[in-house]
This record gives sequence, structure tokens and C-alpha cells, in this order.
Amino acid sequence: MRVFFVRRLLQSVLLILAITFINFVILRVTPGDPLSIAKYNDGKPLTARDAEKIAALQKQLKIYTDPFPLAFVDWTVNAITFSFGDSVQTRLPVTPRVLRAATNSFWLLVGGVLLGLVGIPLGVWAALRRDSRIDSVLRFITLIFTTLPGWFIALFVHYILGQYLITHQDNQIPFLAGFFAFLPTFLIAVIFMARFFTYARAQTLEVLQEDYVRTAHAKGLPSSIVLYRHVFRNSLAPIIGIFGGLIPFIFSAQILIERSSGVDGLGGLFLSSAASRDYTTLMAIFTFLTTICVLCSFLADMAYGLFDPRVRTYAK
Repeated sequence: MRVFFVRRLLQSVLLILAITFINFVILRVTPGDPLSIAKYNDGKPLTARDAEKIAALQKQLKIYTDPFPLAFVDWTVNAITFSFGDSVQTRLPVTPRVLRAATNSFWLLVGGVLLGLVGIPLGVWAALRRDSRIDSVLRFITLIFTTLPGWFIALFVHYILGQYLITHQDNQIPFLAGFFAFLPTFLIAVIFMARFFTYARAQTLEVLQEDYVRTAHAKGLPSSIVLYRHVFRNSLAPIIGIFGGLIPFIFSAQILIERSSGVDGLGGLFLSSAASRDYTTLMAIFTFLTTICVLCSFLADMAYGLFDPRVRTYAK
């Protein structure tokens, strides 16, 4: 397990550096950076005050003015100490702003994951009742939530509830305001729930066909023991590995869900920074999301290795 841990840790660190380098290159070569736009000044001559602003902006954007290798090394060293510089838009330090938005997004994600875990026992339960009416209904519902984007569902629910409040102004239900606040967590939860249900059902159906499960039934073991000792445990291990791969997908959906729901999280900060070409903030967000996604994948690999010793053997 120690060799498996060290190897996965080194791979994770190299992956973070590689993705950060790619993001750095993309932002560096993207046309329309804040410094070029400021110098252009809509084709008008620069005044002395404009020149002072450009000089101050140039100090903040060394990643665009310094030679490329030096700029990347300097930025990486600062990023290790969580110093991402000042925002081009607000002229304030980027780190506190990103951490505040990330905290809001984190608790939103945690709530969605905890509620979404309900999909695992539902998937096992549906697999044990394969092709029944309840199995068909659950598969149809999960198909909707795995097909439609989360932001579309958010806008649709907002529209339906908004129309209801307009037509029932004299009889507004008090809990609707609370539901609007709970809506982003609910949408993330159903995305997780749908995918956990799909994976758990598929894995359970696969395990039910294994020889050791048939042998356990042939020996006369009670169905509950076969279910918990053999079926559920062996179905759970692959889902843990899949969880790490779900995080990047959920983050991309969460950004749009936050934006459509008005949550003060990374989604709104990312889109506002992209619109204002606040590249220092964008690099901080990219680095933070990359680190979180790779860390979740690393933890999923560790958990998978604990559940299935064969993973540690193949990794050597």
C-alpha cells in the first residue's frame, strides 16, 4: 500500500503541474489580455493618467510581460504559497476572494454529494428487482437527469416556480423561499443520485451473475448475508473509483447551476472574471479546481485500493 500511495501521489503532483502549465499557456497566448486592451484605449491617444494606469497594470500582469519560462516559474512558486497576486478587476488580492467563493461552492457540493449517496442503495434495490415496474420508473427518472444539463433544469424549475408565484400572489407558500435557497443543492444532488444509481445498478447486476454469489446461494446462506457480504461490498468498490472521475464533471455543471441560481460561488466568480478578462483570478480558479479534482481522484484511488487489493498489485 505504501508503494501504491507514493506512486499515485507523485502522479497527482505531476498531473497538477501539467494541467496548470496548459492553462497558463492558454491564457498567455489568448488574444485580448487586459494589458493589450488598456494600451489600445479604443484607438484614442493615451493621456498621462492612462499611462500611469497601464504602468500599474503591467506590474500586476508580469505573467504576460516577463519571458515565458521565468513567468511560469515565478507564478508557480507564488501559487505554492497561495499568493495569486491582485485581481485585475478589483485591484484586491485574489486569494481571499477565491477562497470565499470556493467555501460556498464546497458546502454546496458536500450537500449535493451527501444527498446523492441515496442513489447507491436505490441502484442496488432496483437491480434486485430487475425489469419490475419500479425499476423501469427509476431508470426513466435517472435518464432524464443524466441527459438534461443541470443548468437547464435549474432555469426550468425557476421558471415554473416563478410563474406559480405570479399567478398565486395572494396565496404564496412560505416554504417556497426556502426551496429556492435549497434548489442548487437539490440539483447537484439529483445529478449525483442519477449517476450513482446507474453505476450501482449496473455493478450489482454484474456481481449477481458471479460464480461466488451463486455458490453462496447454493450453500444455503440467507439472502441478506449474501447481499451484504458478497453483493453490496463488491458492487461498492468500483463506484468509489468512479466517484473521483465524477468531480470534474459535477464542477462544470455546478458553475452554471450557481450562476443561474445566484449563488456567490466559483461559478459566478469564474464567469465574471472571464467577462472582464481578469486573468489573474482565472488562473487562481483554474489552479484551485485542478487541485481539488486531482485530490478527489487521488483519494478515490486510495479508497479503491483499500477495498480491492488487486489494484495495489497491478499498480506495482
